[in-house]
Amino acid sequence: MSGQKALAVVEVGSTGIRLIVAAVEASGEYRVLDHAGKPVQLGRDVFVSGSVSRASMLEVIAVLRGFRELLRTYGIEPKDARVIATSALREADNRDTFTDRIALQTGFSVDIVEDIEENHLMSRLPDRPQAFVPGADGEAACAHERIERSATSGL
Repeated sequence: MSGQKALAVVEVGSTGIRLIVAAVEASGEYRVLDHAGKPVQLGRDVFVSGSVSRASMLEVIAVLRGFRELLRTYGIEPKDARVIATSALREADNRDTFTDRIALQTGFSVDIVEDIEENHLMSRLPDRPQAFVPGADGEAACAHERIERSATSGL
């Protein structure tokens, strides 16, 4: 990948976890190298009980461990990936405990996107390339924005 840098974004959403790996040229152009997704029910837990259940925590951590191994095949370590979470984790009473567990058990640091940023990302949804974002819901627009920011900031 001469002149390219591989970047990864993981989005932990209310209904699933999605991963995008892209090669970013020095010009800022990008090409999707890989993507993966797994449905999870964080939203169900949080919006019914107010917190993420132990079972959901274990499921999310297992998925993230799998993503970690996939990223390593592209030379990307967990500390170099962008991991974002939207409304389910933002609303969870135990979000800090959960994000700490994710960091300890996977090496990923989770950035919880606030309402205003999520709304901004959602407003950009019609402009995103459909092939770039796995999954049909709007939360994945956050991943697209993170790749664009990384490409333009040189991260």
